[in-house]
Amino acid sequence: MGNYSSILMKRQYGFIALILTILAVVLYLPKIDAMTAAVPITTLPVPNARLLGMGISYGTVLDDASMSDSNPAGLPYVRSAVQAGSRYFNNDLLLLGFTMVYNASNTDAFGVSMQRFSTSIDRVSLNGHAEGKMSIENVRLQAAYGKIIADLARGEVSIGSSIAYVDLTHTKTRGSGVLCGIGGVYTYNAMKISVRYKDIPVFLTLNERAVHYFGILEYGITYQWDINKSVSLLPVAGTQYHGTAITFGGGVEMCYRDMIFARCGFSQPIPGFTQLSSGIGILYGILGSDFRCDYTLTATGAFGFSHTITVSIIALSSNSVFSGISK
Repeated sequence: MGNYSSILMKRQYGFIALILTILAVVLYLPKIDAMTAAVPITTLPVPNARLLGMGISYGTVLDDASMSDSNPAGLPYVRSAVQAGSRYFNNDLLLLGFTMVYNASNTDAFGVSMQRFSTSIDRVSLNGHAEGKMSIENVRLQAAYGKIIADLARGEVSIGSSIAYVDLTHTKTRGSGVLCGIGGVYTYNAMKISVRYKDIPVFLTLNERAVHYFGILEYGITYQWDINKSVSLLPVAGTQYHGTAITFGGGVEMCYRDMIFARCGFSQPIPGFTQLSSGIGILYGILGSDFRCDYTLTATGAFGFSHTITVSIIALSSNSVFSGISK
């Protein structure tokens, strides 16, 4: 009984400490260097508040519909779900997204995602000088498939692929293209190792600046541990922009009574651009499914703060190894 009380007390103290950390991030954010507004917008993922809240660079594997956009090899570990999200920046920069995953056999799964990005903002150089007005419109449609191909004595191996259509208008330049991606996941107990090479051009008519950022290698590790049903996730991820530089991110998520979630993290999604994130979420069973709502506040440099909200409806049947998170 004494050991149980001690574990329970540590769990509650840990959750309170994470909440205080989130408040500190929100109330006292360090100065972040300004960045040019000419961001390779085509690399922005479908908005997912949980993923952003842990600050990761989209190379790790979580048990939600974000896998359709992040790494298709992780789809077999995701329950069938629909998910809608929006990310709003203080300076009228808006990102909308919709994702759907269908998992019929627990060994393979399909996913589709749609994303629309639009903005009209003042372009800012790294030294803070205004460089005129810039408008961006981006539409991305993607389909993905993942399958477990080997059940080894020491873990499982899954692979996945995706194909996406992109239509981009960047000020006076317009282009379109078809991109593909491949990925792999190795699962061992509570750890997942993920590698994905995404946005490989099949054909492109985009401008030179945008093309430079295509072909991105992402890798990451997700680890989970249980303390009396209080689940902590520690995802870390790295991203290698082809011919440019290594970026990275990491964060943590904790839950209380398998219902209330708190998370915080940091990331460098593109070279020279650092983000700090913190968020909360709630998971509740209703009408025979799990209903999940997540919110994340992110400090995004010259773009100011962004607010991301994601709403998900998740089927109850699951083969997910993260069963401690999504019951």
